[in-house]
Amino acid sequence: MGYQPKEVAKMIGITPGTLKVWELQKLIPKARRIGLNQRRIWHQSQVKQILEYAEGLGYIVPYLFEEVNSEAKEKSSYQRRSS
Repeated sequence: MGYQPKEVAKMIGITPGTLKVWELQKLIPKARRIGLNQRRIWHQSQVKQILEYAEGLGYIVPYLFEEVNSEAKEKSSYQRRSS
C-alpha cells in the first residue's frame, strides 16, 4: 500500500513537481519505485513525515496522520471490493 505523488500533493495543496524538488533536495523521504513503469510511491510512515515537513514550512495540512491512516484502510477496502 502506498501513495503516489499526486495523492500526497493534493493532501498538501501543492504540485507533484514540488514534491519531486523536495525529494531531490533530500528534504523528504525518497519514494520507492514500483512496477514496470517505475511509479514513485511513498509508504504511510513516509507520508506522515512529508505532511509534517509541509506543516513546518507553513502549509496548512488538513490531513492528520489518523486521517491518512483511515484513508489507507478505505482505499485498501475499496481495492479488495473492486477485484
